[in-house]
Amino acid sequence: MFLVDRNRSNLDLSDIDYKTVSDYLYKCSGITISIDKKYLLQQRLSLLLKSLNLAPQELIKEISAGGTSRLREEVINVMSTNETFFFRDSAVFETFEQKILPKLVEENQKNLIPKIKIWSAACSTGQELYSIAMIIHSYLNKEVISSFSCRDILLLGTDISENVVSIAKEGLYSNIEMGRGLKASYKMKYFSREAAQWRVSSEIRDWLNFKNLNLINMRAIQDEYDVVLLRNVLIYFDEKTKSRILEKICRSLKVGGYLFLGSTENLGVSESLFETLTFERTIIYKKI
Repeated sequence: MFLVDRNRSNLDLSDIDYKTVSDYLYKCSGITISIDKKYLLQQRLSLLLKSLNLAPQELIKEISAGGTSRLREEVINVMSTNETFFFRDSAVFETFEQKILPKLVEENQKNLIPKIKIWSAACSTGQELYSIAMIIHSYLNKEVISSFSCRDILLLGTDISENVVSIAKEGLYSNIEMGRGLKASYKMKYFSREAAQWRVSSEIRDWLNFKNLNLINMRAIQDEYDVVLLRNVLIYFDEKTKSRILEKICRSLKVGGYLFLGSTENLGVSESLFETLTFERTIIYKKI
């Protein structure tokens, strides 16, 4: 049963109810919450109960019955970890700018790539893909490459949470978010102030496409991409789910396409599908 600690506004889940909720979350999203992280499940569900004005018993009853589509989305939203900021792990973006982007543009100019396609597969509130977009826009303006423009590059961001996808589409960020990783030159060039917040310029914002997508259901992705960023998300899945996702990601990459993972993540059993490329401070993977 559920118990509620009124002083902490938190739940105290029995082991049975913990398993009911964690199994439901795994089925919906592939996210694994181990028993030693039960406290996290309790904290997040407390927020959900408050936002939906539900009693604990009502929530567990709905989950046990399979839940509505709205409840499924609300559980995913509240349990998803959306920690991100502009240019998170700067070495990744330096490698993209200095090693990968010039090569892709060169291949495009030789008509080996008709259109460059880049996918941020766990985009959260959008800072990762906006960071990539600013790099590309700045690079193209600096290099003045003939017969090539931003229109020749498709940028897609997807996330399991509808809430964060909505924020990404808005491109509106607080002073705190703007102060995390963003260069002053990019701030001046690509953002405008709106009251106490900052909005990405329409030139950049209108260029990007953000969609809601569950990584364990990849049927919505039809294109083959030159670059996929799948950073800091595989750590939330068990090995079986991780392998399924990486196989589908691999099918969404062109031969010779590049995969970026988080610094603490690896390919596991999917290693044979990729060639490992090591740069000064970054490891990326190239589809064989």
